[in-house]
Amino acid sequence: MRPISVYIHIPFCRTKCLYCDFASVPANHDSVAAYMRALHTDAERQLASLASQGRSLATLYIGGGTPTVVPPADLAALLTVCLNSMPVEPDIEVTVEANPGTVTRDTLARLRDAGANRLSLGVQSLSDDLLQALGRTHTATQAHQAITDAHAVGFSDLSADLIYGIPGQSPDRFEADLRELARRGLPHLSAYALTYEEGTPLRRARDAGRIAPMSEEDEAWCFARAGHVLAEYGLDRYEVSNFARPGAECRHNLTYWRRGEYLGLGAAAHSFIAGRRWWNARQHDDYVRCVTDGVSYQEGSEEITPENAWTEAIMLGLRLREGIALDTLEGPPGGTAEPPIWSKGYSLQQRGLLELADGRLRLTTKGLLVADAVTLELVS
Repeated sequence: MRPISVYIHIPFCRTKCLYCDFASVPANHDSVAAYMRALHTDAERQLASLASQGRSLATLYIGGGTPTVVPPADLAALLTVCLNSMPVEPDIEVTVEANPGTVTRDTLARLRDAGANRLSLGVQSLSDDLLQALGRTHTATQAHQAITDAHAVGFSDLSADLIYGIPGQSPDRFEADLRELARRGLPHLSAYALTYEEGTPLRRARDAGRIAPMSEEDEAWCFARAGHVLAEYGLDRYEVSNFARPGAECRHNLTYWRRGEYLGLGAAAHSFIAGRRWWNARQHDDYVRCVTDGVSYQEGSEEITPENAWTEAIMLGLRLREGIALDTLEGPPGGTAEPPIWSKGYSLQQRGLLELADGRLRLTTKGLLVADAVTLELVS
């Protein structure tokens, strides 16, 4: 059996957050019911096809949106369909994303009983005023309660997301949140800088001068401080924005960063198998209609050339603290080594942005802060 990962997208939320440009829409009963029926049909068919090709399920990730706005029985049924439709690896990782305020202890127990063994909570902040600034619908109290309930029903593999750079947030408040969640024993935390995406209410408010973003200096302080603070609690940075105790890294996301193969189900989901990438219809009703009619819902695709694969391996691999093996830099298969990358790499080393260690090239702490710029310079 050859392991593969599967991602399932649930595009529904209670309301859309002020900073969000993901493929998500407010939930209503009829849309959710139709979408879940389509997902069940699609998952059963697609995973059975993978099984016939000798594939086994290594990781399953249900994300969104907010998967936990779906009725718990329907979400549990989806997990059951997936886990029964193809062979699973003995150490399979099954993650469900959840927002505090959309889960109860009973909800989490149902998910745990249905096979979920990892929970990712969208906490974002432990201050009610900052949650309101983001347009979140939960409170800090609900975030704490969700963690308590997750632990109570047996989710030892528990992660939480935090955001820094929120208007009105100070670096000290961000550090306090980091410490509070780390003290609660979470083995995995993610810390993301707030981005003002085009077309979002938060972007419009910033551009109109109604809110003031955090300064670049304070954002840089938050980025660096996250690494120092979480290391005190045994959580090491293993990716630009992700921290974990040894063995608690998100294996599903590592599949993406290491260019492993994955199948995406649901609206707007992406897949990457056998050197080909494709993506599904973005609108949930288009996806439902295609599944119901038995026609393709692929919106586009691309064949990954050796040159593209080489570029992706560098750009994704450098996001990881482990970096990339030096032989990755020898150029695409069948090609010649590319001298410019060596001179660029040397220049970046001299500037303290890259380092060589144990036969691998990786970003320094300084380089991690500007990871996208470094990788672009390296491969351009």
